[in-house]
Amino acid sequence: MAESEEELKNLLMKVKEESAKYGLKRNIKKTKIMATGPITSWQIEGDEMEAVRDFTFLGSMITADGDSSHEIKRRLLLGRRAMTCLDSILRSRDVTLPTKVCIVKAMAFPVVMYGSESWTIKKADRRRIYAFELWCWRRLLRIPWTARRSNASILKEISPECSLEGQIVKLRLQYFGHLMRREDSLEKTLMLGKMEGTRRRGRQRTRWLDSVFWVTSMSLTKLREVVEDRGAWRALVHGVTKSRTRLTTIFTIFKEDMSHILSIYLSANAFQHSVVPVQLVTHKQGFRVTLIEQEHEWGGTSACMEEHGLGIWDAHQNAYAVHRNTAWRDRSLTSWMCSCMPTPLVPPASAMCTEDWCGSP
Repeated sequence: MAESEEELKNLLMKVKEESAKYGLKRNIKKTKIMATGPITSWQIEGDEMEAVRDFTFLGSMITADGDSSHEIKRRLLLGRRAMTCLDSILRSRDVTLPTKVCIVKAMAFPVVMYGSESWTIKKADRRRIYAFELWCWRRLLRIPWTARRSNASILKEISPECSLEGQIVKLRLQYFGHLMRREDSLEKTLMLGKMEGTRRRGRQRTRWLDSVFWVTSMSLTKLREVVEDRGAWRALVHGVTKSRTRLTTIFTIFKEDMSHILSIYLSANAFQHSVVPVQLVTHKQGFRVTLIEQEHEWGGTSACMEEHGLGIWDAHQNAYAVHRNTAWRDRSLTSWMCSCMPTPLVPPASAMCTEDWCGSP
């Protein structure tokens, strides 16, 4: 790596001199450069080197703009190739379903997750990863794409302990904790460093550190404190990983006249849960929303949740939110909405608990 053309030229000359001591000669056809600036070609000692926008290094694709989407697409294609190589095993009737699931997790998923610690995953990338995972399970169960089988029924039959995205999140958090505990390193400097200059107009690109903040819901100051306690950090990583399930929550929204019925299937990046009886919550614009009460298995989050099991989908944050004893009074709840509704939900009088709006009917 070099900051200028002159520095790069000196670096290549040193490589050439040291290689000559061992009888090695530089292959100019295999030597390429990648620059962040508008450089199309570059010469050294009369030899012209090609400037590329991306290259593969140690099995991972590195691009000039730092976008991980190209590498994610490439890894998903390699994962599909690995799945097709397992067809003879997956079609065998002598292998049980749990064994086939373990084979897919051991042979196909690691191909996709290689180098995923450094990925900056966007919303479109998450959809691709989710689609790949469902494609793997459908191929394992030999379900054609024409079959009218919901993703929820497939996940229920497979019963995966953790989604592919959850495993990627686990690797990223483990790598983050490893970097934060190091005193001085280039990776930590790049992760925590700030660029000089002014920001561009419009929304800024998602940073790698933003994904850590998003999955943990913690600030950098709080994360610095937690990573120093290895036991607490492992517990946090385990809890976040378990929360990245792909069980499906069904919300049925309808008007008072029952003339319009719409079923929305939302991928619940939620706490693990089991479905229990439903409860009605009235919307102030004349809608009624059927909420599926859920009980999650990540203990200690909310005593109210453990007792009453009332939760609501946060469409903006793409997460299954659990309201606590004072949640309805929290100003942040003004942004909690059903995905089809222009105004927030309000708690009905029948859903109030006598003790501080706890949500008990």
